[in-house]
Amino acid sequence: MIDVHCHVLPAVDDGCSEFGSAYKTLRDAVEEGISDVILTPHFIKDKYINDKDTLLMHYETFKRRIESELPLKLYYGNELNVDKDLPLNLKENRCCTLNNGRYLLLEFPMRQREYYDYYDSCANELLKMGYKVIVCHPERYDFDDLFNIIDKWLDKGCILQLNQDSLFNKFKDNAIRLLNEDKISLIASDSHVRLKRYVTMIDAFKMVEELYGHDRVELLCNINPRNILENREI
Repeated sequence: MIDVHCHVLPAVDDGCSEFGSAYKTLRDAVEEGISDVILTPHFIKDKYINDKDTLLMHYETFKRRIESELPLKLYYGNELNVDKDLPLNLKENRCCTLNNGRYLLLEFPMRQREYYDYYDSCANELLKMGYKVIVCHPERYDFDDLFNIIDKWLDKGCILQLNQDSLFNKFKDNAIRLLNEDKISLIASDSHVRLKRYVTMIDAFKMVEELYGHDRVELLCNINPRNILENREI
């Protein structure tokens, strides 16, 4: 399995606070069958570490150590918070897409529905720039008209990524509906060890396989993520 969204790079955001917890969750990930992970620290204005050079230095050091000790391949990207300055930040190379390709992870505010049109203009600009926009965990957004907004994202060409733990928590109904309607292209961990959300996908893999079959779960957990790593169409 391939995890395209996790916060395991230590001490840069709200994911892992130190190397030990990051190493443990990645070791456990390997044991359950995860082979590749894209580290996606938050890129949020005026919050966390946002300097690209500093983040990449942390990443390279972490990658060398992990890959020397575990049979795991690490890659880099950002989870990008939607913001009016984001298109310019990408143009000026201040933040990262997934593995330097066309795909990027985009997070909307969880509850600020009244500002949706303002934020959506950013997504439109990113699509016009040629990026493949992956909307993170759409099942978690607290919008009264959530499924209408999801259809708008899909109609304009966005891709949807489901959090694996949403199949087992209060977002389960939304997650199952999106899977039933075949609107999800990716399943990922969105790991935050500090929130007790780990780099794990095996339970979600088994559930989706049981409900929708092996070909479907392979597409969501292996084939589409591999295409993103290799910058191919999904």
